[in-house]
Amino acid sequence: MLLTSPIWLILLAPWAGLVAWLLFGRRDKTSVPFLNLWRVNELEIRKPRRAWEKPPVALAALLCGMLLAIFAAAGPAVRFQSSSKPLGENDVTIELLSVRNQARTQAMVRLLNQSDLSAVILTVKADVKTVQTRRAELPGRGQARNYFLDIPGTPSAVDVDLDGDGVAEIHHHAEASRRTTWPIVEARSDLSPELRRMSEVYGRRRPSGDGSTRIAVLAGSGGLDLDSPAAFVADEQTASGKISEVEPLIVQDGPLTRSVDWAAVLPGALVWPMPPGIWQPVVSVAGHVVVAARSEPFRQVWIGFDSADFEARPDFVLFWSNIFNWLGDGGPTYDWNESMKKMASDVVPAARSIASLVLLIAIGFVGLSAAAWRGSQRQRFPVAEAAQS
Repeated sequence: MLLTSPIWLILLAPWAGLVAWLLFGRRDKTSVPFLNLWRVNELEIRKPRRAWEKPPVALAALLCGMLLAIFAAAGPAVRFQSSSKPLGENDVTIELLSVRNQARTQAMVRLLNQSDLSAVILTVKADVKTVQTRRAELPGRGQARNYFLDIPGTPSAVDVDLDGDGVAEIHHHAEASRRTTWPIVEARSDLSPELRRMSEVYGRRRPSGDGSTRIAVLAGSGGLDLDSPAAFVADEQTASGKISEVEPLIVQDGPLTRSVDWAAVLPGALVWPMPPGIWQPVVSVAGHVVVAARSEPFRQVWIGFDSADFEARPDFVLFWSNIFNWLGDGGPTYDWNESMKKMASDVVPAARSIASLVLLIAIGFVGLSAAAWRGSQRQRFPVAEAAQS
């Protein structure tokens, strides 16, 4: 518990009141004789003293002892980091921390066991808030094991703490920070002005970086053998029909179809036959596959419909953003903080309680107060003590 906790601040209030009463209440507030019956030059008329007076040693020592006793009850501790230690005979370290964000955010922690322990405690924090604490069963000595931990949302930082479950002095920490890498969109053929503008806006608002995937956008099905992620837009000259009814409408729930109102987009749309090859239907309407995708050997999407007002709807932006994100595997990614790797394996944070030391000092002040008080009484009544002896 911290000394700044409300309970200890409340305990300090009566102590402060007692200090004010004992120190300020000792001021002289009376004057010497108010009737000047005779005139004596040598007699100095005393006036009330308003200046600060040094408190007696006994009182000051007692007040300090009370204050230190309150601090000792709060359980103060000194935090420190022990010196670096090599991977020894009795240690469990975080060998790898990997965080992925796909359908959900998940952290993979690889622990290397160099001890005889059977289990440790793993604590996962998302943006400093604890989201999961679990007991992790360890493999045998010299072996490593992966542990998968679910994390809600997409936090900006994921922290993992490893503790020895009270059996061993093992404390390690690892941190992964979020960064976003977006794909580079390249138009490989003539596209509609709206789609070309959409590609440019996407590139400006989602800047690419090192390691960004390049994705191609082509009109027609001539480049289906392209060895890279790509989106193929059906050629207007080969339309095979027009949708009059949107039933049955089959939409595969996933990242490509998210947030798009397909029942409002597809009525009256022109449709094209599916291209050759192995494709997975994503959106089908009235027996026609209008959106298909495949993941092998590369992620590719085929768009086989054209609606008159689709490019003017917000669904157009949502749909193509979904396509670009999926093709480039764009979105948040996490990097294991390089500066934390050394701490995870070498530096051991710890804390040492000093409550006992503070309490002993408080008792010493109380003893000093008693001794000073007894000495002051001997100075005030020396005759009485001489008679008793």
